[in-house]
Amino acid sequence: MSDGIRLAGDLYLPAQDGRHPLIIEMTPYGKRSPLSFVNERFYWTAQGYALLIVDIRGRHESEGQFGFMRDGPDGRDVVEWAAAQSWSDGQVGMRGASYSGTIPWLTAKLKPPHLRCINANASGADFFSGPPYMGGAFMQEWALGWIANFTVPRTAPAVPVNYEKPVVFRPLMTADVAAHNIELPTYREFLSHPRFDNYWRTITLTKKDYQRITIPVLAFTGWFDGTLPGTVQHYRNMKRYSSAANDQFLIVGPWQHETVSDGGWDFETGDRVSKVGDLTLPPQAFLSGQRITTEFFDWCLKGKARPIAASARTYLTGANRWVEASDYAKVGSDKLLYLASGNEARQGQLADSMPVGGETRYIFDPANPVPSYLTTGGARQTLVSRPVDISTQLNRADVLTFTSAQLSASLTVLGQVSVELFAASTAKDTDFVVRLEDIAPDGTAIKLGSANGGVLRTRYRKGFDREVLLTPNRIERMTINLGDIGHQFAVGHRLRISITSSAYPMISINPNTGKPIASDMSTPVKAIQTIYFGNKQASRLILPVSPEKAY
Repeated sequence: MSDGIRLAGDLYLPAQDGRHPLIIEMTPYGKRSPLSFVNERFYWTAQGYALLIVDIRGRHESEGQFGFMRDGPDGRDVVEWAAAQSWSDGQVGMRGASYSGTIPWLTAKLKPPHLRCINANASGADFFSGPPYMGGAFMQEWALGWIANFTVPRTAPAVPVNYEKPVVFRPLMTADVAAHNIELPTYREFLSHPRFDNYWRTITLTKKDYQRITIPVLAFTGWFDGTLPGTVQHYRNMKRYSSAANDQFLIVGPWQHETVSDGGWDFETGDRVSKVGDLTLPPQAFLSGQRITTEFFDWCLKGKARPIAASARTYLTGANRWVEASDYAKVGSDKLLYLASGNEARQGQLADSMPVGGETRYIFDPANPVPSYLTTGGARQTLVSRPVDISTQLNRADVLTFTSAQLSASLTVLGQVSVELFAASTAKDTDFVVRLEDIAPDGTAIKLGSANGGVLRTRYRKGFDREVLLTPNRIERMTINLGDIGHQFAVGHRLRISITSSAYPMISINPNTGKPIASDMSTPVKAIQTIYFGNKQASRLILPVSPEKAY
């Protein structure tokens, strides 16, 4: 590298001698790990490509110190080094998914001259809207699990994490030792930067960065992929700012994080992953991710015909069909459903017209959080981030629900869903968690969205670069982003949102004290949360309704 640090990589070459176009992956997981694209090595060499898989700085056989998402300069150096080798024809692309799918963006913003295109799947962008923070709330379970598995020495003594006793995670800064008997520097770095400061700015692309990136991009993600927000954000910003706006391609299927690059298939077994949460996917839900990616690289690295017609291809759950557009979710309009009172205190309505004024409330006790998983027979079973029926969680005194009437016409939602909430709390800081479901006529329900729900830690309601505590009992307007959703609600179905204040352990518990979350050791306090609706405090669900046609 430019600073003398050496990175280790495995190079796979076609059987034929000569110079070849090159695909690069840079990964933290190990260049021979199944979490890399090493299993594709024979496929790509058979297609006439060289494949180079590199351990990033500070991981496995590479020198240096690991730094979360600090890999852009190394990516530039690797691209330019590889382009100059005798086996390279100078046409270089990058491929990756998840962490390795984010590095191509960090590399591309530095404009290495020989980088022609990137296939950046399931990538991060705004680290306060996806790992390691969500809506300003720390993603505790993800951080403890991901960092321990992939960024500590293999000899680290790990023990099972006991999330059933939240007290072991006070203060949150030392939860790494409580969970794994070892300090995790990256975990503590995350908690030491609870605001959008320079630590995050240096790895977050700006408008100028997107303007500098003038190469084609192909990106796969899924409606149930936790990195959906980042992948879509990159696409939107390239369409908005880049001179290569017409060469941006987004594919969103009904898939989870692990299968997006392969179009919903299990690469190792060759089988369709037909069961996602409680959804059973039909055959048309699957694409050949490898074929689409090959055609993309053949175009931008070999000069073959442009293969992809539509800029955006998205699958509508509920309708079980694909739609395509020249610009994802750009057409259509917003539909508003207003929160209104119901027959029971905790069960309200979603109304088409603004209701008369009203309010409802619940008590959030940090010692008894709503879990981010479902249980069967007392055992953890399913993460709520998947499309599952969460009805059993809604019978709690600290969960409010608002349900629409049965639909007389189908409703197609495609784009970013949000809730504008007028609320007050007796606490100086607290959380709100909102989930959206589709309820069938038989009463079964499916939670929608790529995360556990839309989350807002209220101290960040005015922006993630500042912390502004609440004035207890003062009504505030807050926007909670539920992320992008592509779904058709069928005739006779109903929409339901639920509102609560926790999703533990995926989201760290807010003790409601207003003190720094990472170091707070004071006694947690209960908070009375009041939701308002009607008149000037019209809390509402905002749905982007799309008229896109099937192809």
